[in-house]
Amino acid sequence: MRLHLIETGAQAFMAKGYHAVGLKEILDDARVPKGSFYYYFRSKEDFCIAIIDHYIRLYAERHLAVLYDKTRPAKDRLLAFFAQEKEYFREKQCQHGCLLAKLALEMALLSEPIRAELERGMNGWIRTVAACLAEGVAAGEFALFRPPAVMAEFLYASWAGALTRMQATRSVEPLDIFIAFAAREISGQPS
Repeated sequence: MRLHLIETGAQAFMAKGYHAVGLKEILDDARVPKGSFYYYFRSKEDFCIAIIDHYIRLYAERHLAVLYDKTRPAKDRLLAFFAQEKEYFREKQCQHGCLLAKLALEMALLSEPIRAELERGMNGWIRTVAACLAEGVAAGEFALFRPPAVMAEFLYASWAGALTRMQATRSVEPLDIFIAFAAREISGQPS
């Protein structure tokens, strides 16, 4: 039941945001009584943190996994990761962005525990991409003008911006632009 609540809440937060959806709506959608919610979670804030934690784990398993595949060159893994992400968002008709980015815009200044959990998730993405970049530099695949950690931070911020633009335009074109730019940057080519 806890997982069912988390999955229902994640869908609601992705669709409407934290403040626009109430617990009653989530509980009604999940067909779970209010008392059961408070058995698993102390508050809506605690519930949101559990959703973020769940999202981070699922994202690592389903999306970041390509970056861990040491049988492929780092450059191939990194570009495959972004191509896979683009296809995922195309399938979602550009209406499904990043839950972490969505919640960060709404909650980072309002809840320190939620902000800290969001930062943990974002840092995991950045560390994973930085490790892939570092492997690529060591293998001579990348010619970075910046240290891998700085480049990964830049890629995260740029990717989050491209996702926001994608939702506004209802087109994957901003993701195509990001991928082309990222490929040039990691290859050390002028933009």
